[in-house]
Amino acid sequence: MRDSPLSLIPPHESVRLPAVTGAHHSWVKFTAFAVASWVAVGCTSTPAPRASSFGVVENVVQVDQPTYHGSCPVKLTFSGRIAVSGGAGIVSYRFVRSDNASAPAQTVTFTRPGSQNFATTWQLGLPGFRYSGWEAVRILSPPPSFESQRANFTISCT
Repeated sequence: MRDSPLSLIPPHESVRLPAVTGAHHSWVKFTAFAVASWVAVGCTSTPAPRASSFGVVENVVQVDQPTYHGSCPVKLTFSGRIAVSGGAGIVSYRFVRSDNASAPAQTVTFTRPGSQNFATTWQLGLPGFRYSGWEAVRILSPPPSFESQRANFTISCT
């Protein structure tokens, strides 16, 4: 065995290095790979902490009545799910519509990776009214901002 972690250590050999746990000192045997890793991370036995990668991984929305023919006004329900990975955090989002209306920003708090459901309604139409439109969910934060697919619908009021 060699005594210096900075020596060139052949792969089949190992080195003894001091290990301190509390007030107790001991010697630990390391392979060349472990020493190279130990030296590369600044002579510490624990890897440097990684930044959390909290982010939205899913943003879906659908409409309960994609095609409607009947008496109006009609109330359409849009429901969906936002899913995140990478830990805990807050997601800010907004409903956007084909008529250029947008709802106030809303937030949902995640205490861990997972998904949460949402829903909103849109009431529209008068007798004789015809309209094809859509609603989507725009993620505002965390970055990057992006929009779900559009939940398309067509109504024909009698």
